[in-house]
Amino acid sequence: MCIDHDLVYSTVWRQYCNVGSERGRENKKKLAQAKVKEWYNQNCTQDEADAICIGKYFVSKLKNSKSSWGEDIL
Repeated sequence: MCIDHDLVYSTVWRQYCNVGSERGRENKKKLAQAKVKEWYNQNCTQDEADAICIGKYFVSKLKNSKSSWGEDIL
């Protein structure tokens, strides 16, 4: 089974989600939590916030993609 995958640097998804302006890893993680709270009114752990931001970044990239059948994704 072949599963498509991709990699993204933390600087890229943080810039997309506007959570990369603070210095220090801990501060950036707290900004990601605050952004998730702003977007979805949900509290989450730092790791969950990172995962949500990464997912949001990739979904934005899919919106500009086509499926293998040529259909728009999302």
